[in-house]
Amino acid sequence: MALGGHPDGDDESFLGSLDEVAVFSRALTRTEVALLYRSQSGLRIPPTLLSPPVSQTRYVGANASFTVSALGMEPLTYQWRSNGVDIPGATQESLQLSLTGAEWSEALYSVRIQNPLGAVVSPEAHLRLTLPDTYAAEVIRDRPLVFWRLDDLEKSTWRDSFGGQDLSYSPSVKRGQSSIPTRRSGGVAMFDGTTHSHMDTPYLPSLNGQAFTVEFWARSLGEAGGYQSPLTSRDVDPLSGYCFYITPSQTWEFWVGAQAGADSIWEVLSGPVVERGTWTHIVGTSDGSHLSFYVNGALQTSRASSPMLNLSRPFRLGAGATESTGGLEFVGELGDVSVYDHALDGQAVRRHFELGKSVSPLRVLASLPGKPMLYWAFGNLYRSLSPLGPWTPVDDARSPWSVPAPRAAEFYRLGE
Repeated sequence: MALGGHPDGDDESFLGSLDEVAVFSRALTRTEVALLYRSQSGLRIPPTLLSPPVSQTRYVGANASFTVSALGMEPLTYQWRSNGVDIPGATQESLQLSLTGAEWSEALYSVRIQNPLGAVVSPEAHLRLTLPDTYAAEVIRDRPLVFWRLDDLEKSTWRDSFGGQDLSYSPSVKRGQSSIPTRRSGGVAMFDGTTHSHMDTPYLPSLNGQAFTVEFWARSLGEAGGYQSPLTSRDVDPLSGYCFYITPSQTWEFWVGAQAGADSIWEVLSGPVVERGTWTHIVGTSDGSHLSFYVNGALQTSRASSPMLNLSRPFRLGAGATESTGGLEFVGELGDVSVYDHALDGQAVRRHFELGKSVSPLRVLASLPGKPMLYWAFGNLYRSLSPLGPWTPVDDARSPWSVPAPRAAEFYRLGE
């Protein structure tokens, strides 16, 4: 090894200055290279905050996650705080919260990062919780991994209302003008079928397991022609993952990659004719050994098969061919996309469809025999022993609400 020229003495002389030369016995990480660049004296620097936690809005009952990244001499220690008070046991780079109650709302979260040379405290991030509407409450009760309502169209992300896996914003995806039946307000995502009119989230193993449910509402606006895919997470070498299609003959299909001897094949589960311009509830499930396809709450096709996993390709909305930059573009609108790490059964799928197909002030569904559940999107719940009143408020009642066993006939209504 030579500095300033070739070790054999050939004429490859360097003109300039050298300093702080170091050779390591391993490949440095990107973080370590950045640390060396930022420091004039090797790794002996105090903590430096690279990315602070980001404020977010989530539903009550959902999950939230705050993450921070920092540079500095090891070891770096972390202590998360809520409203300036240390959270016991919260000593990792990420803070995971299960938002089971409104007591989490309006809190300010920060983290103190420390090493032997100093400490830094991140800016505070605001966590805001909102009460879910009737449909969202039912989705959250079934514990999805992600729940993209596609109703916010923020400048940088499309927010995940449950798990914190936001989608990157795509300027070619527009706000749809129609009103989705699952809620009283908010937009939807509209895809115009052009090459870049889709949204991706990077590959996540959690969205590509053996057991899963994929659920979304779609409104097709395209003409008959080639295949269109509103949602895809697939690979083609081998055939693996899952995708949903509108076929050239304008029918719905659910495709899942599977092993067939030494080859891979697409298991194709067929559905009904597409109702153009009408919102449709689409669900595909796998319990690891059995596939099912539902349209508008009704089982269309079911068969025994084990999916082959997509091991590297992204999750895409608005187009297919996730092994490439685009293709099989969808023309229409999407809303309320959710993915689960388990297979919803037929009753749960039907319940989601019934609650989502139209927003009514008060709905009653029997979750267990003799134990009805009340669902509502807005207003306060009142109870009476007579349909004519008098009516008294049900204290602390929130949708969904389990009706207690009555001693006599009881009546319920909503009011201000």
